[in-house]
Amino acid sequence: MGQSVSISFGMLFLCTLLVGSMLYSAFQSSNELITEAQENNYDREFSRIHTSIQLINASRDPSGMAINLVIENIGTEVIYQLDSMDVFTNVTQVLDCGPYVYDRWIPSSNLGAAIISAGCYWSFTMLGDLSHNPTYWDPHELLNITITFNVTITEQYYYYRISTPNGVGDSFIYNTLS
Repeated sequence: MGQSVSISFGMLFLCTLLVGSMLYSAFQSSNELITEAQENNYDREFSRIHTSIQLINASRDPSGMAINLVIENIGTEVIYQLDSMDVFTNVTQVLDCGPYVYDRWIPSSNLGAAIISAGCYWSFTMLGDLSHNPTYWDPHELLNITITFNVTITEQYYYYRISTPNGVGDSFIYNTLS
């Protein structure tokens, strides 16, 4: 009887150790995932806090089928993936630009030939000294966004919203009479 009780307690002890080590392993793995998620969230928030853009100049192309926006990165954060920015407008003719334009969202020309053939798209060029970093939008650098339409724009006031890849944006109102 004494030997079977000792064996039972020994097996119970081993099972307890096994279950305990499995629980500790699961807890440690979850804790690492939570810590990593918190660090990623902090990095995203830090980036958003230090990102800011401002319209410097807006002009309508003489053809009336394009708008040029010159925007400055007035934040302290470098903005990457410029073709991932979102551009919105209130121009009513945008709704006539084909199946690639949704709710006055204008697609980037980098999305392909079908977008460009539809006629409504935006593209960008960096302005100024590009010797430092020509593919990223560094602080205090200027970016020219050209919004091309497939029709002549007839409205007097144009509203534009530019959103950077990390979600920070700014709105611009352009008056063709000024």
